[in-house]
Amino acid sequence: MRSGEFAQLCGTTKNTLIHYDELGILRPSHRGANGYRSYTLDDYMAFSAVQAFAQAGFPLKEIGRLARERDVGRLADAVEKNLAAIKERRAALDRSEALLEEMERQAHEAMAFEPGAVRLAKRNARRLLVIRQGCSFRPADGVAELNREDVGAMKVLRRLGPASEVAPYGLAAALDEEGGPVYSMLYYELPPSAEPSGELPVKELPAARYAEADYEGPWEEAREAYGRLSAFIEGERLESVGAFYETVQLRLFDSDPASFRCRIAIQVRG
Repeated sequence: MRSGEFAQLCGTTKNTLIHYDELGILRPSHRGANGYRSYTLDDYMAFSAVQAFAQAGFPLKEIGRLARERDVGRLADAVEKNLAAIKERRAALDRSEALLEEMERQAHEAMAFEPGAVRLAKRNARRLLVIRQGCSFRPADGVAELNREDVGAMKVLRRLGPASEVAPYGLAAALDEEGGPVYSMLYYELPPSAEPSGELPVKELPAARYAEADYEGPWEEAREAYGRLSAFIEGERLESVGAFYETVQLRLFDSDPASFRCRIAIQVRG
């Protein structure tokens, strides 16, 4: 077939075929007295191989050398090395895809974030990876407890997959006599794709109605947000169930260690 038809069949251009011919990468099976190139099924198979090499990152000069030398051993060695490189790139792309999908999920969830807002919301079931429990501290105690390095938890999150590496962290709280939070548990909210391995305990939060309050600012202002949420629950004549869960929103963008962007949620009924 003529070069134009062959180029269309291969999904390429005549200029690419001419370039490949000049480099000795892919020569047409026939060339007429008028210089017109003519290609066959064998040329199509050769073009497919060339494209595989090129898309794998082979330099064109290297492809041309392999085509000219026809050394099967050298060809096998080149293919083996580049297959390994492709698998590494694919793994890197899979990791990036998982990270971006989780970031997209968090971003869409955070789009409803409104500092100062209080609401009722239906939430899907969630799983919390518990990294510390049995503690007791308040916002007034400072952020040292939050910033304490926990290498073991980081390793577990990494083993659970890329999306878990950007999981938002949070704290479970009860209220003291003055209506302020007393934190007893630290956790990471696992993405839906994560499958817990049993290395750390997991707290299951059911699909249910939750009363929520959003706050942004110094941690000391969390007390005021808890007060707003408690007043809302009382005003709506709802009954709270279990602990309050204070989860950091889009922690990827946190820059001020003393300022927080959090959503406080507690299951309610009634």
